[in-house]
Amino acid sequence: MICSLKTAAFDGIEAKRVEVQVSLGAGMPGFVIVGLPDKAINESKERVRAVLTVLGVEFPREHITVNLKPVDLLKEGAHFDLPIAMGLMGAMGLVDPARLKGYIFMGALSLDGSIERVNGVLPAAVRAIADKCGLVCPAANASEAAWSRCAPVLAAGHILELMNYFNGKADGGVLQRRRGGTEERKTGREGAAENDGRARVSENGARGPEQAKNGARLEQAKSGARNRTAAGRETGTGAAVYNIDYADVKGQESAKRAMLIAAAGGHNLLMSGPPGSGKTMLAERLACSVADGLFPTLPPLTLRQALENAMIQSVAGVLDEELAARGELDLRRPFRAPHHSASMASLVGGGRKGIPGEITLAHNGVLFLDELPEFSRSALDALRQPLENKRAVISRVMAHTVYPADFQLVAAMNPCRCGFFGVEGRMCAKAPQCAEDYLAKLSGPFLDRFDLQIEVPAVSPYDLTSGKTGTGSAEMRAQVLAAREIAAARFAAFGAAGLTCNAELKGDMLEKALDMGPELRRFAAESAEKCGLTARSLNRILRLARTIADLQNEKKVSKMHLIEALSYRRGPLTRRPAGKK
Repeated sequence: MICSLKTAAFDGIEAKRVEVQVSLGAGMPGFVIVGLPDKAINESKERVRAVLTVLGVEFPREHITVNLKPVDLLKEGAHFDLPIAMGLMGAMGLVDPARLKGYIFMGALSLDGSIERVNGVLPAAVRAIADKCGLVCPAANASEAAWSRCAPVLAAGHILELMNYFNGKADGGVLQRRRGGTEERKTGREGAAENDGRARVSENGARGPEQAKNGARLEQAKSGARNRTAAGRETGTGAAVYNIDYADVKGQESAKRAMLIAAAGGHNLLMSGPPGSGKTMLAERLACSVADGLFPTLPPLTLRQALENAMIQSVAGVLDEELAARGELDLRRPFRAPHHSASMASLVGGGRKGIPGEITLAHNGVLFLDELPEFSRSALDALRQPLENKRAVISRVMAHTVYPADFQLVAAMNPCRCGFFGVEGRMCAKAPQCAEDYLAKLSGPFLDRFDLQIEVPAVSPYDLTSGKTGTGSAEMRAQVLAAREIAAARFAAFGAAGLTCNAELKGDMLEKALDMGPELRRFAAESAEKCGLTARSLNRILRLARTIADLQNEKKVSKMHLIEALSYRRGPLTRRPAGKK
């Protein structure tokens, strides 16, 4: 007898349908899995055998063949345990094979039959929507699956629950459904069978304490998800409370202006300055607080972006379990700050399983690289292509995986190894050679991809002790949101609603957004020639000028906007060590 059911394999963040075919046939007793399984899938044979023993079922003495179709697609992960076990029980006649065909099965098995949390449930739920079928997943992944609004979602904590449910036995549990915002409990013969277990589903989708030990604990995951604002932590009065604020940064108003422009247009930013000048403080306040991940400056994610980020985190296994347990979709923009010892694979992605790297985990958010020259040169140069095409391409012998990587790069560095090059009385004896050697670690094409390159000077002790506060996060956030609204209206008028910020402007779209006259075009060309700007640098300068004009609510880009944009290219690329001409 052959039993077929569905599961999923992952290509990037996309879940591809995999058909699991289980056959019991004549021949020597054995258990074979074919169709390019990895080691974890091959080991599932022993877990499935142990689970059947726990259930008191005699393991079949026929030859068992499990085929994972399509056979030329590489399959990885422990989530194949549950579909293989359910397929085997279907082939043995322990469950009705016909009822298994309407679901995609995802779950890992413990030796006692418990169904454990797995990665990738959210993309699998999206695949279930495309295939117009339901999803069976671990109870720990119930809220995550609910974000896709896939119906029905069956979340179980033990394989016995699924056996009881698919056989319609009286000790199945309460199965609650949500349709159109109302909760519905089954009644009649089927409802009496399922309600006998008296299992409870709590408000957040978790299992209640009154469930029978061996009763069914199936849960119908809630179709909606509560959204948490990214502006701040909600208080009883509805106000947002910030842990950190740009007002904390004293004496760096010029740097704050650069941060404001970067946030408003989504531009890449490089800061160079001596130790203790506030570079890390500036970056953290652009993106989030260390404690709560609040976003006082950048706007929150849209629902579409939040769902895309949740899919990435689900595949990578870094989904916030606390938020998922509460059924909340995270609207905070990612902020990733890897250590400078990070390898190229950890930044871009890769490894044996082709997992997402930091640039993918920072998708729709900020990647902050502190102590930039301390990163390996190969790792930094590997970022050049993703910064342009917004994708991370991982090529392996048996797979070619593409992950999204649309991130804003913010970096900080010291001018030299000692950190005080250019500071009178504090430069080391190797200056200016030490500064040249330190900057040599950064390639020109990589530096060329930073829209803003600014110097952050040391803060005066008088500024630190003055007690005065400068521009704060609330004021900067208001300006950022206003500028982005202006840009969004312009994108919609151009028929390019898919664009989200000025940093994405290219080609004809950039020309339309600038709307420059002949005189201004001549000035831009002459300035680029005098400054030795590349074609890429000039385009980035023009995008900067468009953002500066948006911050000032100007419809057209003026000469002053271009001059200010050009002033932000006075960083490590253009600075010459002392004594050099």
